[in-house]
Amino acid sequence: MDDLRLIRDRARRTLAAAGLTSPSEADILLSSCLGMSRGELELALLRGDAIDADTKRRLEDAVERRRRREPLQHITGRAPFWDMELEVGPGVFVPRPETELLVELALTELAELGSTDAPGVLEFCAGSGAIALALARALPRSRVVTVEASPEAWPWLRRNVARYGDGRVEARFGRLEEPSITTGLEQSEARPAVIVSNPPYIPSRNVPQEPEVRRADPEEALFSGEDGLDLICAILQRSEALLPPGGALFLEHDESQGPAIRALFAARGWHDPSTHQDLLGRDRVSRARRPGAAK
Repeated sequence: MDDLRLIRDRARRTLAAAGLTSPSEADILLSSCLGMSRGELELALLRGDAIDADTKRRLEDAVERRRRREPLQHITGRAPFWDMELEVGPGVFVPRPETELLVELALTELAELGSTDAPGVLEFCAGSGAIALALARALPRSRVVTVEASPEAWPWLRRNVARYGDGRVEARFGRLEEPSITTGLEQSEARPAVIVSNPPYIPSRNVPQEPEVRRADPEEALFSGEDGLDLICAILQRSEALLPPGGALFLEHDESQGPAIRALFAARGWHDPSTHQDLLGRDRVSRARRPGAAK
């Protein structure tokens, strides 16, 4: 048996030597290997607990994988988002904390529209389902449809919907341009009050600097044409046929794309286009409303 604190400190040093200086990463890996919460780990450290040889080997393997810059979330199989621990792995985009801004903005919009009782929500480019599931959990009477086109991401979406959807989140598989993907949502009584998306938005010429993104996140979840706006344009056009007058579209994007997306909204006659910043002061989410008065 080895002292838990010494093992944790050794893992921290190994990761720091690889340029991964956040001490929380070693703690997350150790918690995962021990099957503990972070709080339980802290108690174990305070007690001076020991770690058995099998757990030590699992931790060393996990630390080595992280040292080689495999995403932390792929190693643990979990990504925290909102009040959930979503299942993630190879083939699905790992949700980022900054995307919670989109959820918060959509909730504010629904409140302003008076649609928080039983609103309809549609998500394009669902990935893990983070956005749709967070909205469904914040609005227990909501009706949510989430759409994904990647065969690799689809199993992860299904698992997360089964765990967190509470029977109110419908996952649909198909491409944005397929008319059948929104069957039933064109009817006036079933139209979503808001449409949300964190689509691919990186210009094809831009190679991400972070090794974890470059090597592990699926390309179809990252790149979208020469200027990064191809899929955003397609979502905007598709949303025009789905949203009622006054309904809102929310799009996450790169910090440089806000002006271009507001211009797209304005050119097609959408109302009140705006861009909102994340906690680091970077442009992160743009939204606009369909022409006409909200019902």
